[in-house]
Parts: sequence; C-alpha cells; structure tokens
Amino acid sequence: MILGLDGLPDEKIKPYDLSKLKDKDFRFITDPQDGVDNVIIKMLRLDLSGFGNRRLTFEASGKSEGQPVHKLIEQALNKVKIPLDNTTVARARLQFKFKGREGKKGKTLTFEISIPDRCTLKDDPFDQIAKKYIEKWGFMGG
Repeated sequence: MILGLDGLPDEKIKPYDLSKLKDKDFRFITDPQDGVDNVIIKMLRLDLSGFGNRRLTFEASGKSEGQPVHKLIEQALNKVKIPLDNTTVARARLQFKFKGREGKKGKTLTFEISIPDRCTLKDDPFDQIAKKYIEKWGFMGG
C-alpha cells in the first residue's frame, strides 16, 4: 500500500540459462538506439557434468577481436574427453562497450551473471540496458 503497488511482486525467481554462451556463433544483436558498440564475453565458467564438482574457467584479458574466450575454449578443451555438450555455463562475465556521445568517450560496463539467479548489475541507465538484453537474448529461464 505504501509503495502504491496493486500487490506484492512475483516471488518466483527465474533461473538464468546461459547455455547459449557456449555457441561461438551466438551474436549479441542490439538496437541502435541503445548505443551498444559491442559485447564481449570476458569469462566463462563451465561446470563439468559427470566429473563431480569440477569446473573449468576461461578468462580473456586485454583487447582482442571477436570472442577471445571461445578461442581459448577451442584451444584448451579436449572435445573428445569433455564434449562441450557435457558442460554447463555456470557463470559469465560480459562486457558492454557503449558508443561515445556528444564528444564524450564511450562507457564500458562489465558485470557477472551466474546460475541459478545471481547478477551483479545495478539499476543505473546502462545497467538497465544490459538487463534488457539479458532477457531479450533468452538468458532468463522460465
């Protein structure tokens, strides 16, 4: 009543589904009006199915073209012994690079998202844009 809501927010927390991030051909399509220059996967943590509590973390630093994390995975993962299909993306660090406007340098936003339902985004305008795409790209579970 104090907040002016008709009722309480839905308490069901939707778990994230980050499996699309395993696809090296996944494209981060954005709307031009949001000013997103590009999105880079900076880190992926893969939990291994059938191997107990084992996980592999692939992290790319520095400037590079495309999605450097996928290049690391291709080089390091023995796909015969550990097929990519037998892994779960448990955590990802994404970096949004926004175009500069009115002569100002563009902003960079880096955040982590992890299963089942953790995300380090806040509520400022750039974070809201990133949240929009988390849903639009299908990372919200059902």
